[in-house]
Amino acid sequence: MQGRCQISNPDDLLISRLVAIDYLAGYLVNEYGRQSIYRLPAYGGANCAVRTTSLRELGGWNVGSVTEDTDLTIRLTLTGQRVRYDVTAVDEEEGVITVGRFWRQRYRWARGHQQVWRDYRGPVWRSAIFSRMEKVEMMMFLLVFHVPVLSGLGLLVLALWGAGVAPVGQDPVNLFLLWTLLLLGPLLELSAGLLLARADRREAPILLFFLPLFLVSIALCAKAWFDGIRGSGYSWGKTVRADDAPAAGASA
Repeated sequence: MQGRCQISNPDDLLISRLVAIDYLAGYLVNEYGRQSIYRLPAYGGANCAVRTTSLRELGGWNVGSVTEDTDLTIRLTLTGQRVRYDVTAVDEEEGVITVGRFWRQRYRWARGHQQVWRDYRGPVWRSAIFSRMEKVEMMMFLLVFHVPVLSGLGLLVLALWGAGVAPVGQDPVNLFLLWTLLLLGPLLELSAGLLLARADRREAPILLFFLPLFLVSIALCAKAWFDGIRGSGYSWGKTVRADDAPAAGASA
């Protein structure tokens, strides 16, 4: 079972407000849509529960994964079980308040999610349990942290074309349209999240600040991809919260 998470400190700083909107989109649009259309929501690791018997049948948590929730989602669905999402079961968590903490948190998400893609894309596509459309949906879910990487490649090729060194025959208009679509998808999801949450209209201009944040996402997702392909070591790290700061300082 998976419930909905919302940010408890959206008014602290601009970045916590952006994270709060991101959570609205993730839980009110993405998770709800995947539940309603495909019955394939993700187990998110917070405000959730898993049967002990199911976990034991799978051999427990994958301790080699830094996104054990995503890993468990795929392993469960491959056995024919399904995660159920309840939008009315709401809890709160503290959003990150610095770009550095955002980078560390989302880098871990990207690194782990991309690894799950490498580990399970074959079994998912070959599975007899899923319909073709369900397989497509699972692939889109597994590729979500690759979208910023593709956006970055589109920007890079566009910049090379502007410098006169792009590959021969490459159409800059098509490249620009591709990059725009890759950016527009997340932007529409964020906007829909605000609408479904019945947010104040004054929240709308804040969406403009997602552009620089998306550039940060491009950088961290690209780094996670290269690090994962190279097999560089990485271990799970807890996201730093406000109450953790004094303890971390005392330890240091």
